[in-house]
Amino acid sequence: MSAVADTLVDGGVIEAGSLDKKVVESGLKNLTRSADGDGVVYVELDVSGKQLSNISVLSFFPLIQKLDVSHNDLTTLSSLSSLRNLIYLNASHNVLTKVLDFNAPPHLLEVDLSDNNIKKIEGVNGNKYLRKLSLAGNDLTHIDGLKGLRSLYHLDLARNKISHISNLDGLPLKTLDLSSNQIEKVQNLDSVTTLLDVNLSRNCIRHLTGFEHLPVLFKLTLKNNLIESIDELAYIQSLPFLCELDLSENPVMINSDQAVWRIVFRLRRLRQLNGEEVTAEEKVKAENFHLGQPWEREGNYFPEEESGEF
Repeated sequence: MSAVADTLVDGGVIEAGSLDKKVVESGLKNLTRSADGDGVVYVELDVSGKQLSNISVLSFFPLIQKLDVSHNDLTTLSSLSSLRNLIYLNASHNVLTKVLDFNAPPHLLEVDLSDNNIKKIEGVNGNKYLRKLSLAGNDLTHIDGLKGLRSLYHLDLARNKISHISNLDGLPLKTLDLSSNQIEKVQNLDSVTTLLDVNLSRNCIRHLTGFEHLPVLFKLTLKNNLIESIDELAYIQSLPFLCELDLSENPVMINSDQAVWRIVFRLRRLRQLNGEEVTAEEKVKAENFHLGQPWEREGNYFPEEESGEF
């Protein structure tokens, strides 16, 4: 049965685009024991990609914990207020204009609202247990409305129109994705000292200042920016745990071999550079390049053994 066809259910007509009980029942999975222990219930529902614009029937399924309504035509999630056990929500690829326009349950952990039409972050600051939030591919121009999310460790704001990093103070973030925005300057990250993984690729960044006070930063992705000088490494050289760095598609990488050696020499802890493993051989080449050995200048990075009789 199509979820969008005019259908007779319980003696009534379901209009096109409306989710009906039979489709819900066919999409239920993950059978588990009920809270009272007297029976079993389905707690997971996938109704993605069904051209839905009305999901009001979900009010009859309050025990759902994991819900996928992605790739539909939803303009609102107001029908989800009765789902008080909801933990995981995927409503990506719809036409939503608000973040959570329903009375969200208190234990909501993960929300994916990527690729919608959201212009402002609001309605989430009361979700103190929320751990992961994706708002990639929307129409956001500012970062705001996140205060109170004391459990949020993953924030994805990629593919928006954000030009300024702000209002992340006090968030326990470990992963931050701001790739494909309009950011020119890295700032206001010194208040998010828990960051392990930062992605700022495909922006307009020229300088590496702004990362100095991220003591546990492990991975930094700056692919396709405007970084020109190798001297910018001075701002991240003292980061004790930085092991993965991506500066590919920046002007500084034009002379790729020499740039790699200079980066590897300055950042001795790197394990991965521009998506590739930093090998022991490359570390030797970097050392030789820095020392200016004659064989390095001739493109022969390891001195050949002198021929002769012993």
